[in-house]
Amino acid sequence: MTWQFTSEVLISLLTATIAMSMAVISWRWWKTPGIIYFTFMILSIGGWALFSGLEAAAILIPDKLIWAKMQYICIALLSAFWLLLVMQYTHQERKISFWWVVSFMVVPLLTIYITMTEEKHHWLWEQIIPASNILGASLIYTRGWWFLITAGYFYLLLILGAFLLIRKTIIPPKSDGARALILLTGVIPPLISNLIYQMQLFPGVNLRLLLMVGLVISGFIYIWGIYYFEFLETSSLSRDVIIDKMSEGVIVLDRRDHIHNINSTALNMLGMSERSAKRKTLSDIITIWPGISESFRVPHDFETEVRINGDSPKILSIRATNLKDKDGQSTGRMVVWRDITQYRQVESTLRDSEARFKALFQGAPDAIIITDKYSRIVLVNNQTITLFGYAFEELMGNSIEIVIPERYREAYYKYQKAFIDEIETRPGISLPLNGMRKNRREIPIEIALSPVKIPSGVIFTNIIRDLTIRKEAEEQLRLQSIALESAANGILITDRKGNIQWVNPAFTKMTGFTSDDVRGKNPRILKSGLVPQDIFNNLWKTILSGNIWHGELINRRKDGKIITEEQTIAPVRDSSGQIIHFIAIKQDITERKRAEEALSKRTDQIATLNRVMQTLSSTLDISKVLDTILREIQQVVPYDSASVWLSKEDRLEIIAVHGFPDPETLIGSSFALSSGDTPNTQVMQTRVPMIVDDAYSTYNSFRTGVHAQYKHRGWMGVPMIIGDRVIGMLAFDKKIPNYYTEEQSQFALAFAAQAAIAIENARLYSDAQKELMEKIRAEEKLLILQKELEEQAIRDSLTGLYNRRFLDETLTRELSRAERDKYSVSIVMVDLDHFKVFNDTYGHDVGDLMLKQLGKLLISQVRAGDIACRYGGEEFVVVMPKASLAVARQRANDWRMKFESQILIHEGEVLNATLSAGVSVYPMHGTTSDEIIRKADQAMYAAKAAGRNQVITAG
Repeated sequence: MTWQFTSEVLISLLTATIAMSMAVISWRWWKTPGIIYFTFMILSIGGWALFSGLEAAAILIPDKLIWAKMQYICIALLSAFWLLLVMQYTHQERKISFWWVVSFMVVPLLTIYITMTEEKHHWLWEQIIPASNILGASLIYTRGWWFLITAGYFYLLLILGAFLLIRKTIIPPKSDGARALILLTGVIPPLISNLIYQMQLFPGVNLRLLLMVGLVISGFIYIWGIYYFEFLETSSLSRDVIIDKMSEGVIVLDRRDHIHNINSTALNMLGMSERSAKRKTLSDIITIWPGISESFRVPHDFETEVRINGDSPKILSIRATNLKDKDGQSTGRMVVWRDITQYRQVESTLRDSEARFKALFQGAPDAIIITDKYSRIVLVNNQTITLFGYAFEELMGNSIEIVIPERYREAYYKYQKAFIDEIETRPGISLPLNGMRKNRREIPIEIALSPVKIPSGVIFTNIIRDLTIRKEAEEQLRLQSIALESAANGILITDRKGNIQWVNPAFTKMTGFTSDDVRGKNPRILKSGLVPQDIFNNLWKTILSGNIWHGELINRRKDGKIITEEQTIAPVRDSSGQIIHFIAIKQDITERKRAEEALSKRTDQIATLNRVMQTLSSTLDISKVLDTILREIQQVVPYDSASVWLSKEDRLEIIAVHGFPDPETLIGSSFALSSGDTPNTQVMQTRVPMIVDDAYSTYNSFRTGVHAQYKHRGWMGVPMIIGDRVIGMLAFDKKIPNYYTEEQSQFALAFAAQAAIAIENARLYSDAQKELMEKIRAEEKLLILQKELEEQAIRDSLTGLYNRRFLDETLTRELSRAERDKYSVSIVMVDLDHFKVFNDTYGHDVGDLMLKQLGKLLISQVRAGDIACRYGGEEFVVVMPKASLAVARQRANDWRMKFESQILIHEGEVLNATLSAGVSVYPMHGTTSDEIIRKADQAMYAAKAAGRNQVITAG
């Protein structure tokens, strides 16, 4: 890198040297607030000057560009450090937070980045060209858009700093104003020269040289300020900070009593800003404190109560001091105040606390005696006088032995010594003994000792409680405890959560659980699992609502035995009415319940017997009787399956079953009474009930045959006896061994006796019913035969149609009804065409088939009220009441066509025939049966004469 040295280079280096020297000098005051920002600002100026000189000294353009970039890095940082310095110097340090510093540095840091990457975007300089063709000539920079932002930001921060310094120069004391003026003056020469340089106001002048001269002047101004005005002295810069941080409010008044200076504490107390307070009088702020300025004419200290800005009253401790200049002339006053409102409130609170202590001390329900370390009484309360009967004067200064009988004094002093050896309060440790009243009568008391440290040593607070009432209560409780311990009923006490706290011996005897077994546990350890959860839910709901629960619970003893308990559970409340315990009183009623259950069972059995007797006596239906027997017996003698057996000669037959999956396969089965390996035979032979604990294991017949699939274990057989006859037996099966009892067998025997009577009655009734039914069936057959004979008398046996006899009887009646009710009756006479030829050709059997076919057709086609008859041979007559002549002719024509379409297969040959019909109607063609039949017959022959296979009405 080659260089050239000019006056501009030398001045730049001189400026840089001055700046670097100032930075080194300023570091001596590194503890002074703001000195770090001042140092960095000076270093930025020095860097600006140094790199400006190096740019001028460099010959090659790339070298010049490097130093130009370094200049702009320094310039970018300079304005930010300048404003931070001014804010610190003007006591705006509360605003210099981390985020303030970050916000000030955003534009400088972006400028540094853009400067270092200028070749990629040309945002800082749009174009760079040499000023001339001479080697080493200066460069002309065409400013880019970011250059304008940087320049604007630079001047904005410089102007803001200048504004703060001007404000500081005008308002604060003159000494501070002079220093602020120096700081402001130092920035003016480079600011003006830089503006001239940037705006190119003097084209013929070396403006870069002018800028460096401005920086040199600035440096000399700051050096002058450092040495002659102690510009960087800590005391000078920190005095306002110290005053501002004071906990007391400080106000400086000038000769006219205007506020010249005020610290933050005073501003906070007044609830004002610094700007609103300046140039006002104190009387303007404290409006209800008349003549406040006159109060400060003579220096003095005093306390007063003031109300500031309408706020609540405050008590202030105020010191007023006159301020004088170096000639002793008064320049104003300084008022220092301290808010002692809280202090006075504490004093008031302390007085109130002392009053409350006296009230509590004198109003305490226990006697309180305060003694010194020699056991001399120094203070007693009213309850002490009441308890022991002494006057206040008689107790004061006396030894505490005056209220302690001689035989208890050694124990008391031993108790006291334990506290003296270890000076600490021991709440809960008390000494029971007897106290002595003035009349020498002893009373039970309890002393709780509490040592209290004081500057002169230690004193003791003796809290003495009269135990007379408690002793009486304890004796009462002891007697009650004895009563509870001796109670025959089991008693347990639980806490609110149900955890057992105490049980009496009767509880242990009843449940087998000792007190140690159950203490702290829940009563659920007694649960048997046989009580529905709903009962427990209702129990807890009742007692938690404060009510008493009474009921029965099935519990389990410690040995596993099930017992039934009658319990009463009651809640116990404290003085505030809150439930704190539950007391349960229980009685073992297992035997009573068994007796009640036995009685209830016997009652149920008798009721069942009565009900069965009534039911059985109300029916003689054998199936209903058997169903009732099996259904009712199950209510009192449970079974999985049961059967009813009847004796028939030398066999037993099953006539009814219940509970079997396939009853049809069992009913009707019979077994020989001679079979030896069955309990049934023994029941029938011994005529007494028989119980088998495990039939499946005992009898081979239960393991084979039809019984094998059921695997019956428990079995009971009961004979059914009438008089001296065993008519059968009842058999009960259970899949559980050892199930049936003697009690059940006796009831079953009584039940079987009733069942036997019912079955026998039903059998007799059934036999009678059978005889009656046979008679009824015979009579019904006779009636059927009679009806058949009647049908044969009016029916044609070949076609199933009515015969001519029926026609003669009914047609006359039908015409009489028609005459009475005024309706018509049509007659159709039908005759098969060439029927004689048909018979001669195919035989009479085939002719009969053709007649049957026509009869079926007429039966299927006539109405319900119509009468179809075989009139004779191949002639047929159909009587149609309430049918007109036209309807009758249409119906006859339909029959003709349908018959013509029917075929008859005979020996592989397809046969068919036709018919001719004549139609007449009552009363048009006659009023008697003979007349209208004759008219229909004539019309039928007319049809045959006309060529057959047609229908013609009578003329």
